[in-house]
Amino acid sequence: MVRVRARRLVRERPAPGIIPDGRSAADRGRALFKLGKKLSYGDKNRHLREIAAEFFGMTLFIMFGSGGAASYTLGRGAFGSWYSVCAGYGFGLLFAYYITAGISGAHLNPAVTIALAIWRKFPWKKVPGYILAQLCGAFAGAFLVWVNYYDALNAFDGGIRQVTGPNATAGIWSNYRGAYLSTWNGFFDQFFGSMLLLVGIFALTDVRNVAPKNWAAGLFIGLFVFMLGVSWGLNSGFAVNPARDLGPRLFSYAAGYGNEVWTTGNYYFWIPIIAPFFGAIFGGFLYEFFISWQYPSPTRQPIGRADTTPQDVPVTTTSSSSSAPTGGEIVGTANQGSVESMDKPAPQNLVIHDHEDVQPSAPASVLPM
Repeated sequence: MVRVRARRLVRERPAPGIIPDGRSAADRGRALFKLGKKLSYGDKNRHLREIAAEFFGMTLFIMFGSGGAASYTLGRGAFGSWYSVCAGYGFGLLFAYYITAGISGAHLNPAVTIALAIWRKFPWKKVPGYILAQLCGAFAGAFLVWVNYYDALNAFDGGIRQVTGPNATAGIWSNYRGAYLSTWNGFFDQFFGSMLLLVGIFALTDVRNVAPKNWAAGLFIGLFVFMLGVSWGLNSGFAVNPARDLGPRLFSYAAGYGNEVWTTGNYYFWIPIIAPFFGAIFGGFLYEFFISWQYPSPTRQPIGRADTTPQDVPVTTTSSSSSAPTGGEIVGTANQGSVESMDKPAPQNLVIHDHEDVQPSAPASVLPM
């Protein structure tokens, strides 16, 4: 009797650096690089990449902010508190800042964009695209929150969407005033909140002042928004952002909440959309009047954030393109924010550039709520 021994099949391991499909890691990397170049639109249209970043950042911001509000509301207080809602918006902005600041400057708020155009030389031709992107991003973020919490919404209100009452959920998407709040008190509530927001943003991005580094600015702005919600959220929430309110409000109207999203509170809807513009512009003026215009010349003109360089080393730039929508930059000696350097005579080659003529390695970031 002859015994036949079964042969063991051994799968050969690919050589180091070889992907199982036969291509090397280097080949795969080159293929992905070529694909990325084909899908890239930033090199061809700089403004397109900026508004795309605003759209993406606003979507993420609303997902965190309205998501936190949904957890608190649909959980009937068991899964959060007002502080968690404030944290959702504050740290959602922080997250969106670090994602979009290098491309668009992380405005994420139409009122901030308008204020920057007035006080920080942000190009007016870019304003419509920014605002449209922010509005569409807020709508998209509200939709994604609705998709995620669809079953929870139905369990909460039985599938009947309500704006007021014990089972109201419209507040997840937009702001509604308290029953005691008058129209004008509601207007000034949003006006003052937006004013405080812009004063904080201008201070945290002013290189002449004691503003933090670029990487830390987003953290402090996020904390500032959290603080704003804690101290300024009783009357009607703290929208202080027209896109953050109007985009989700449009979605809630389309999602079945009906005309009440416009008529509730004696047609309160226009206040969180209009008042932030006036508050932001006035807040920018306050910072300019009390701080920016009081710096000793020639440091009176710089806007935005400039990179730090070795002390007393003259810096100039010849770049003719810009990849970020920051304001104009002062290009001169380093350490411009210190009192000592401001008191020194200005170097002969101090040049103040307009926005379109400078390409800072890290853009001025301005974040909103």
